[in-house]
Amino acid sequence: MGNESTKAKLEKAKELHASGLKFRDEKNWEQAISAFLNAAKIRENCLPETHIDLEQTYFWLAYCYFDYRDYRQAIAYFQKVLQIEERLRD
Repeated sequence: MGNESTKAKLEKAKELHASGLKFRDEKNWEQAISAFLNAAKIRENCLPETHIDLEQTYFWLAYCYFDYRDYRQAIAYFQKVLQIEERLRD
């Protein structure tokens, strides 16, 4: 039963990520960031810390923060992406 719960949570994260992309395309940075942050929270709790889905969510969060001109947050999320890349290469 816990497995189904995880599947449902990951499906919700997938939907949130897709919403984030839609809001990003519309240049609605606040809504995009909110959707990506919620997707990231779920993925952080359900996936290994080096999972590609988590990396992608961090990447788009960084991208949105950059366009929103919150450079400190953009750098923080770009660093998370780089950390995942480095771990995957080891």
